[in-house]
Amino acid sequence: MKKLFVLFAILCAFATAVVEAQSVTISSPNSGSNAAYRQIVSGTVNPNLQVWVVVHPLDTSNYWVQPKITVQNKKWDVVVYLGRQGNADVGKLFEIRAVASPKDQLWEGKILSSWPTGILSNVVTVKRGS
Repeated sequence: MKKLFVLFAILCAFATAVVEAQSVTISSPNSGSNAAYRQIVSGTVNPNLQVWVVVHPLDTSNYWVQPKITVQNKKWDVVVYLGRQGNADVGKLFEIRAVASPKDQLWEGKILSSWPTGILSNVVTVKRGS
């Protein structure tokens, strides 16, 4: 019984290490900052996985998939759209989140009803400036 418990503990530790090794983060912009209509979003992913960024305007229930990202050396960046061009969305709040290895097929402009499933990053909330 003791050997079985030790084997179980080793398998749990290994599974935890694998899960922790797969991660995606947003490093810029910072939560609480002002952002432009066309905003550069940067981050990292471990290992080099497919990454998409999704923007959620807080005054809607829609989640907008942004342009495709190219990952190089575990780093990525993309220029996202925060609302509409012009002043209509100035002052509004937007959540930004990256997803690595999404479970469903994503493409630029796809509208979702919630965050996609996959390896999810931290959520960054920004305020649209002028």
